[in-house]
Amino acid sequence: MIKTIIFDWGGVLTRGSWTGALIDLFSQRFKIDFAADYNFIDQLIIKMDHGEMEFTEFVDKFNKKYKEKVKIEDMFEMFSSAVRPNNEVIEYLKELKDKVQLLMLSNNHEPIITYLGNNQKEMMDLFEKKYFSAIEKDWKPNKSIYEKVIKENNLNPEETIFIDDKLKNVHVAFQLGMKGIIFANIDQLKKEIEDLFLGKEQEIPMFKKDD
Repeated sequence: MIKTIIFDWGGVLTRGSWTGALIDLFSQRFKIDFAADYNFIDQLIIKMDHGEMEFTEFVDKFNKKYKEKVKIEDMFEMFSSAVRPNNEVIEYLKELKDKVQLLMLSNNHEPIITYLGNNQKEMMDLFEKKYFSAIEKDWKPNKSIYEKVIKENNLNPEETIFIDDKLKNVHVAFQLGMKGIIFANIDQLKKEIEDLFLGKEQEIPMFKKDD
């Protein structure tokens, strides 16, 4: 019996790539080809995700590299504007809430955590507990963060589904005995969850529990 579902946030509860959307916003506002600097921006964001860099430092590095004078509040607005909620999945969460325990495990940084608390409180309240990499100082696909979620919530992995849009993150959950779903779209998500509720065995040949 499935008792718990752990959801990723970006790419599951949102549509498309948040970083890609942010790069597009930068390009439109500053008239610079930020696509060429994708890796630079992405690495700064990863450092924030890991809790290794504050948002103020991100803004400072951005301004120095591009010779801009972006204010903290303006950068936060751009970060927020890049979020594209996947309302179909969020509505589906409301159905699941009555059936199972919902948890969130997300590689994410302080600006987005703040945004979620301020702007998506109804959605966030559907989750019994949320784990963010910047707060935990640990992140997917490290096994340790999954193990922490399992231990703190007294989960039976065999009764738990983990959902993420990245295969490498789902693979770790599978190694630890959880059911895994690589998110593609709402119809696929509903079918795979319903199959698991019915006890159907998963066939995911690329996953090995002893890797």
